[in-house]
Amino acid sequence: MKSWQGATACFVVMAAVYGASLAPDLATTHDGGELATAAVSLGVAHPPGYPLFTLLGHLFSLLPVASLVWRVNLFCALAAALGVTLFGVCFGRLFDNLPAGLLAAAVGGLAVAPWRQAVGVEKYALHFALAGALCCWAA
Repeated sequence: MKSWQGATACFVVMAAVYGASLAPDLATTHDGGELATAAVSLGVAHPPGYPLFTLLGHLFSLLPVASLVWRVNLFCALAAALGVTLFGVCFGRLFDNLPAGLLAAAVGGLAVAPWRQAVGVEKYALHFALAGALCCWAA
């Protein structure tokens, strides 16, 4: 199996898992309502404002499906799935075993904490994806 095929499979599986359990509306997260409003209206959430989250969330809010909040939830789920995949690639590079790295990251992505951040409007899923990209770049 080529490395991109394994990474794509990991992303698709994690996106499907997170997507299947995606909150249909605002979840009971701390800043969910504020972040969703900022993303939809291109407003500013509380400091520091999370400009990248707001801009990317706004792009997803333009999709012509479901409710506005669900679209921003979808963005968070896909960002978390990307983060899991990127950390899996990073682990695979570090230990010279991509399938094991992807499996380890996927198991970690199914833990309660990352899963909770992936299925509702929260900025941590995007931070996780950016940290995964940085880890991949460094490995």
